[in-house]
Amino acid sequence: IEKQTLPDGDPATFEFTGDVSGSLSDGQTAEKSVAPGKYTSTETVPAGWELTDISCDDGNSTGDTATGIATFNVEAGETVRCTFTNTQLPPPEPATLTLAKATNPADEDATFRFIGPDDWKPVLGHGETSTTEVEPDTYTLLEKFEHAWELTSIVCDGGDPVIDLAAGTATVSVESGDHVTCTYTNTRTCPQHGYIAVE
Repeated sequence: IEKQTLPDGDPATFEFTGDVSGSLSDGQTAEKSVAPGKYTSTETVPAGWELTDISCDDGNSTGDTATGIATFNVEAGETVRCTFTNTQLPPPEPATLTLAKATNPADEDATFRFIGPDDWKPVLGHGETSTTEVEPDTYTLLEKFEHAWELTSIVCDGGDPVIDLAAGTATVSVESGDHVTCTYTNTRTCPQHGYIAVE
C-alpha cells in the first residue's frame, strides 16, 4: 500500500489494518510477502480528512473509498500496489451565538445577567447585544431572573431552539458557519412581584 495526501507532503499519519497494516504518512509505503490469494487493507480516516481515491495497479484488485478497503487479488509472481489518496478538508467555518436584550417598557437603566458557554457571562441592557464565537455543538443560554421583571419571551432565529421560559433557558444546536441570535424580552411587573435568584 502507498499513502498520498493532498496537499502533497502533509505530515498527518494514517492508520491501516488488515493483511497489510501500519501507520503511514504522505509518500510512505507498507508491504507484505504473501502467497497467491485475496487480501485486504483498510484505512481509518482521521478527522479533517476525506479518502478521495484508492487506485490499484492490478486489473482485478479494487478499492472502495466508502469503506476505506482495498482488496488485493494476488497471483503467483505478481506485485500489487494500491495507493490511498486523502484530501484535507477545509477547517469548519466559525459559528457565533448572539444574545439580544429587550425590555417592555424600554428601560435604559435595567440590566440583566446571562450565563452562556465557557466564560461568556454578558450583562445586557435594553437594546444591547453580546456575541461569542463557538464550535459546532449544542449550547444552553440562561438569563438570571431579576426583581421587578418577568421574562415573557425568548425568540431564537435558528439552532432548532428548545425554549423554557420558566427556567429562563434557550438550548440551541449550532452547526459550522451558523450565526444564531436569541432575543430575551422582559416585562416590568409591580415592585411587590417575587423573584427567583439563580446562583
